[in-house]
Amino acid sequence: SHLDTDLKQVESSYLSSFSASLWVEDRELLLTQALGAMRLPSVDYLRIATKDEVIIELGTEITQDVVERRWPMQFSVGEKTFELAELTVQSDLSAVYQDLWQQFFFLLTTEAIKILLLMVGVLWVAFRLLVNPLQLLSGAVSDFSGGNAPSTVTLPKRWCFDEVSLLAQKYNRSVQKVREHQAELEAERDKAEVANRKKSEFLATMSHEI
Repeated sequence: SHLDTDLKQVESSYLSSFSASLWVEDRELLLTQALGAMRLPSVDYLRIATKDEVIIELGTEITQDVVERRWPMQFSVGEKTFELAELTVQSDLSAVYQDLWQQFFFLLTTEAIKILLLMVGVLWVAFRLLVNPLQLLSGAVSDFSGGNAPSTVTLPKRWCFDEVSLLAQKYNRSVQKVREHQAELEAERDKAEVANRKKSEFLATMSHEI
């Protein structure tokens, strides 16, 4: 991450330079170097201090949501190593946490939109494949505008022959049988009416002759 990279850069690139400047008591150069370290995005507070003195302090010390690193500032001359001061660097995590929350809400919103679109798609498919055909069947059952039998139903083109298609097919066959039965009844009724009429005519003729 950027945080780890910046802190490693402080340790690898700046720590030795700070120690060298402090060893020769070049406070002006030390301040320039510290200001350069403060330009790193993840460095929000920097302090160089001994037990008795704060030599340089840049930024405001952070008390919460913080990552802190401390390094001893040493300088070696020959075989001797001198402890000069301690370098403290802090990184404010509040901006990191805020960025994480923003990413979380963005992902949450994105997933919610995806789920909503999926639900709309499922409802549309359900309406097209189930609700609409059943409404057509219901309307056909109560439609007697074509006679004493209900109307047949024609479903919109479907992707496959499923249970709804089978139901519509059986319904249309039933309607056809009802119509055929009614046609047979009407034919028999017509025959009966013709026979009755001929019978009446015959009786009338016989009565007249008698």
